Amino acid sequence: MEKEIVLLPPQLFGSTSYYAAVARFGATAVDFSMRADKRFKSAHRYKIIDTRGEIFLTVPVCHFSGRRGWNEVEISDHGQWWKLHVTALESAYGRTPFFEFYIDRFLPLFSNPAESRFPNIGSLDCEADRIIRNILELPQPLAADSLHKEQYTDLTHHDFNDIRLEPYWQIRADSLGFHPALSILDMIFNIGPESAIAIRQLVC
Repeated sequence: MEKEIVLLPPQLFGSTSYYAAVARFGATAVDFSMRADKRFKSAHRYKIIDTRGEIFLTVPVCHFSGRRGWNEVEISDHGQWWKLHVTALESAYGRTPFFEFYIDRFLPLFSNPAESRFPNIGSLDCEADRIIRNILELPQPLAADSLHKEQYTDLTHHDFNDIRLEPYWQIRADSLGFHPALSILDMIFNIGPESAIAIRQLVC
């Protein structure tokens, strides 16, 4: 990289490829004020796998328009999504070796927006990212609003799927095969502390 700092997009429980990029680049910042775009689903949607195959879990957002950032887009209480997400994660990963060890760290993120410390997508993504980086032993991001454009390489619209990891153990690999680029939660629940090593084993 020509510049030492890489600017990344906000992602909710980002993919293993996304966090492989974080591990590869070292110094990163996340633009939680990035302009919200309905086509940019990964800011409030993540992919897991259960007995049926891959599924997407989405945090619904209130209607927005104009030039609003993700840190201004409010989270909706539609369908009590927080209960659905916890149920889906328990169903998908309840029997993995490290689910019980880590799930309590994430449960505070799944709450009614009216009662939560995370009323908007930006704040939810920020806290999820903080927890995940701690688990993976990755540096916390720099403050994006303190950077000048000439200081960073902008990868906010980059496709991180071009970064691949060595396959890691997945609980359903025998029946479903190995699935890459799932949410980092898949790796954490399946291999626990080894995630900090696996996320650095890149195949470029």
